[in-house]
Amino acid sequence: GQPTTTTDFLKLLTSSELSLIKRASALAFLPYAELQIAPQKLLPFLDAKQPLMRMAAIEALTHSGADFKTEYLSKLLKDDTKAVRIASARAPIILGYLQ
Repeated sequence: GQPTTTTDFLKLLTSSELSLIKRASALAFLPYAELQIAPQKLLPFLDAKQPLMRMAAIEALTHSGADFKTEYLSKLLKDDTKAVRIASARAPIILGYLQ
């Protein structure tokens, strides 16, 4: 079944029973779900071991509509994975901080 609470959803995102791609997809599409999760709960995913999860966290946070601080993304500008660096560089543009 689908998660019905924030706690259930966060457990789903860290579950080893789901493939990485499923967890990353769920995280990236979080802003479009009916669940409202505080952005602070998603910050640990910016430090995830898997680049796909870090990218999904950037996506979720930039589209969450929350008052999001770009300093959370600054460390990812030096990430080992180029796609993560690009995603973190695009985030301020998406958020409207840069024109």
